[in-house]
Amino acid sequence: MVETTGHAVHRTMILVDVEGFGSPDRTLPHQLRTRAGLYEVVREALAAAGVPWDGCYHEDRGDGVVVLVPPEYPKAPLVEVLPGALARAASRHNDRSHGAARARLRLAVHAGEVAFDEHGATSTSLTTAFRLLDAAPLKRALAESPGVVAVIVSESIFQEVVRQSAIVDPATFRPVEVAVKEVRERAWISLPDRPYPPDAAGAVVDEELRAYLSAARKVADRHTYSSVDLEDGPALPEVHVPQRSRRSSAAEAAVVEPVEAVIGRAERLCLLVAGPGGGKSTALRMRLRDVAAGLLDGTGDPGPMVPVWVSARTLVDEGTPIAEALAAATSRLSRNAPSPGLPAERFRRSPWPGAHWQVLVDDLDEVPDAGQRLAVLEKLANAAAEAPHLYGFVVATRPLHGQELAVLGKRAPHHELLPFTLEDLRTYAEKYFAVRWETAEAARHAGLFVRALKAASLEDPAGTPLMVFMLCRLYLAAPERSLPVGRTAVYEAFTDLVYENNQHKRIADSHEELIARLVDRVQSPKERAATVTAARQAHAAVPELVNHLAHHWRSSPTSPLVEVLGKHGSVRRPRKIRPGWWEAFLEDLLRLTGLLVRGANGLRFAHQTFLEYHAALHATRDPARRARTLGTLVPPGRADMESARYPSPEASYLGFVLDQLLLSEDTAEEAERRLTAVAAHGSIRTIHFLVIQATHLRTAIPVDPLVERLRHLIEHRSVYDPIDTVVYAAAWLSLFDGHREDGAAVLARFVEDDGERIWDRIEAASYLAAVEEHEEEAAQWLHLFVAAALLEPDERTKAAQALARIESHQQCAVTWLNRFAEAEHWKPGDRVAAARALATIPSEVPAAAALLTAFADDLPTDDDRVAAAWYLATIEPREAEGAVLLLRFVEDPATGSTARTWAAWGLAQVDGFEEIAVEWLVTFARQREVRGEALQRMAEVVPDACVAVLERIAEDPAEPMPTRRLAAEIATKRDQSLRDGVRIFSTS
Repeated sequence: MVETTGHAVHRTMILVDVEGFGSPDRTLPHQLRTRAGLYEVVREALAAAGVPWDGCYHEDRGDGVVVLVPPEYPKAPLVEVLPGALARAASRHNDRSHGAARARLRLAVHAGEVAFDEHGATSTSLTTAFRLLDAAPLKRALAESPGVVAVIVSESIFQEVVRQSAIVDPATFRPVEVAVKEVRERAWISLPDRPYPPDAAGAVVDEELRAYLSAARKVADRHTYSSVDLEDGPALPEVHVPQRSRRSSAAEAAVVEPVEAVIGRAERLCLLVAGPGGGKSTALRMRLRDVAAGLLDGTGDPGPMVPVWVSARTLVDEGTPIAEALAAATSRLSRNAPSPGLPAERFRRSPWPGAHWQVLVDDLDEVPDAGQRLAVLEKLANAAAEAPHLYGFVVATRPLHGQELAVLGKRAPHHELLPFTLEDLRTYAEKYFAVRWETAEAARHAGLFVRALKAASLEDPAGTPLMVFMLCRLYLAAPERSLPVGRTAVYEAFTDLVYENNQHKRIADSHEELIARLVDRVQSPKERAATVTAARQAHAAVPELVNHLAHHWRSSPTSPLVEVLGKHGSVRRPRKIRPGWWEAFLEDLLRLTGLLVRGANGLRFAHQTFLEYHAALHATRDPARRARTLGTLVPPGRADMESARYPSPEASYLGFVLDQLLLSEDTAEEAERRLTAVAAHGSIRTIHFLVIQATHLRTAIPVDPLVERLRHLIEHRSVYDPIDTVVYAAAWLSLFDGHREDGAAVLARFVEDDGERIWDRIEAASYLAAVEEHEEEAAQWLHLFVAAALLEPDERTKAAQALARIESHQQCAVTWLNRFAEAEHWKPGDRVAAARALATIPSEVPAAAALLTAFADDLPTDDDRVAAAWYLATIEPREAEGAVLLLRFVEDPATGSTARTWAAWGLAQVDGFEEIAVEWLVTFARQREVRGEALQRMAEVVPDACVAVLERIAEDPAEPMPTRRLAAEIATKRDQSLRDGVRIFSTS
């Protein structure tokens, strides 16, 4: 319908376009199918809103469509009905379409005057509608949504239609500022098929909350390592380089995505895992800073969460409720704002309706006792599962022993922070160097810095934010000087630089002032002389005291400073100096070194790795202690290292210790001899530990024997070795300088060898893809495996998963996985596995979830239907949908007993369903045919509670004797394993 009256008329404007329509993955047939689907779903959605297609003006835009609705049709249905109808119609189109023909849609709704001529329609209002559709916040909202539609409405539509609606909740809309070309306007975004939680957008930040957020933003704005910076460095946002994270578990392929996205959607509980200095605290700081800024300034979309940073140590005491711990954490910000503390009562209710507190728990690994770490994790998991939903937790930790984190099961997805790429390092350096030089000069020095990293073989160690920070500082101190080689050398040089910088800051004068103030507290000449002697004795021993403190705090971090230092011979409190005066003197003495800072709970090291470095110096401070430490770490005549466990929170500290032993004249030769023997005869676990030390931490262990052992494992395969030992050995060999191509060649030969198992060849191709300059070679082989119809379905699916991890080939892998999931000639279980693999690709989660839902309804066997429901429950945005399906199977007597037991096992791992699942497992344990299965599954999913439940079953005379005996046996084994686990962790 075309109007050419010449006069402007009022119209409601509906603009829809397709996300990524011009992507290279969309061929012309895909585009035609997508366009046909677009028109079909828009017609259907308009009809649902009571607006006939033929009653409107419509105009094709290639990748979208414009519809101008006449004024006789009310606006309300166009915001109340049309968006949801559009999302449902688009989902149906996607369910019956292949990957590149699927569509995710952006919808803009505006209203205003429009003029028509023979060429079409035009007006300022229509131009504004197009700018809304092209707004970056709308594109970002759709990109981050698991749904298929994102809607933006103008300010006038929001105020006049949305806010007046009895159907649409205006609190599910988010305000955004649109700045596209000439348009600068406020607009509102909603997600009809994945709505924002109510009232988050309408949050009222009262004065109490505003004071806290202001203080939190000030703290988070500081650079993470500002306490050890040698001059006024840049604020954290000025140098921040976003990191990527990889979700990993034994059951899923790795999924790589920005860490900001992970933390931003963490509703209940998730773990952020990285090695020493790996960016955990920085990620939490940026989250705190960004949300605080969003709530204070009304910029961005903070989401329905208010973050609070807290140290894991403050959560150890079982008698301290979480609300009290959070109140204490906020009150410690008092020096950053007049009254930032929030009372505990505030944390016992939601920040506002529909929102919750996001607790950012840092430094779990710094809780020294494994039993306490387990208790903290359980405390958080229980709080996260409570209703109403008050708390979500993001827990940052170094890698711990697998059994520790496994206590959470599926309740807490693990996300591993990935190291910086070389380009990331260049970007970080360029930003950091801008403190001293203009932009062009900073960029030039960043290039020289990266070249210096390569010359010192520091690319891998520099991949962590802490290490690149220290290296940037060392470079700034002397751009003409080569960078240190090895991690310990970097820490040594940086520590020397800190002490050297103290001379420029006249720290010696400050120390003299401290001594003078202390002496002035006493009057007697004799006592003054004694005080001077004691103070100068402590002052002279400061470097030793730092190391001594680090050694004791590594195992007992809560020990009072005065108590620890009192064990050192150089620290003796004068008789007339009060304990408080002496403690303050010692704290100030150490704080002025720049290596320790005053934290919420007193003095602490600026970073855990500084503590580890200085603790290692203490443990190896003289020949006798070096000999003793060497004997403990690498016992003579032993082919293995008891401490060689990776991942392990001890790996970083042990690296510093090994360096000291290998670099000290009296132990270097013997340490090298023993490590050479260990490299030649140690277990695969020990070899892995040594490889991590040599390649990632750059510990100075002898490399040649380790490389020789890896070559031996490759060339002399033993029937006692696992089949994939060659693959691991080759992958590890490729990590060593000068041996990358050798390792890659072995992996390539293994991939090509028809005599090897296909499964291991695919694994080898995955490792080959991670070797620089061999990604495409690996991709070619993975393409062949995926396309090989003679291979088993699980092998082809594994190859497609590996291919999906190569970014440039991900879309091809998606096409294959969709094809496998829809292959009716495949067994149902294999189709389910393909859909599950598809779900590990973030962009394909909606499609995979639709497939799994359909499989849970339609597949012929109980086991396959339950498997589909279980896999759906493991997809982070779809847990509840999967849980509902699992519960349906559990409660359905027509479902087989074994399948019902497995469904209950899966249900127990979904937040909010644990209790009912355990009740069903107990019921199934009374059925003879699944008795053992039910009891074993119970022991797996409720490790803490299961022992008591099993003991009750074992002691109940009403239970059948076989059930009682089996329950007693499993309870005994489980209880012993838990006690053994705590014993092992506590001695690590």
